Amino acid sequence: MDIMSGLQGDLGSNGAALALQNVMSVLQQAIVPYAEKITTRVQKLKKAGRKKATCFAKGYKMINKLMTKAEVRKIMQQVKNSVGTQSWSSVNNRMSGVLKFSQYTLTK
Repeated sequence: MDIMSGLQGDLGSNGAALALQNVMSVLQQAIVPYAEKITTRVQKLKKAGRKKATCFAKGYKMINKLMTKAEVRKIMQQVKNSVGTQSWSSVNNRMSGVLKFSQYTLTK
């Protein structure tokens, strides 16, 4: 069963849509600033004539530096908080293949 069908079965159409909207909003707010910073840096390297491998390596290093386990835990906590207690069980269960919530200690 896909994620949306599972969420709809658990939460109904409106509840599933709201939960998914909240998850996506948190992820977008958390990740887009990092992505923009990395993209800008890699584009500057390309304009400076750096090799593709060098640009890729720099981008990869920036991702590792910015997306630490602590930062990802913070984002996962924000996801949990955004869906609320009633929807959390379903979101955690249905999205665990995509978002590895179990790897982080999340508070209630």
